[in-house]
Amino acid sequence: MHRKRAGDLTAAARTLYVHRNTLKYRLTRIRDVFGVDVETPAQRLVAELPAAVFTGHPELQRRLDATAPEKE
Repeated sequence: MHRKRAGDLTAAARTLYVHRNTLKYRLTRIRDVFGVDVETPAQRLVAELPAAVFTGHPELQRRLDATAPEKE
């Protein structure tokens, strides 16, 4: 059994069924668009927490969607 290390792009890409370079590109886009550098542990945690909450509690996403202002 292999122990996964945080930041192991090869293992993460394999888990997501994408090529390693695709994952690297997407992480770069996240950094450029949102200003979150997932290579920095503190910034990665800030990005992971909301994702963990919403994937574990879909009712929170529904509640957020219900209170969102109407789009014109």
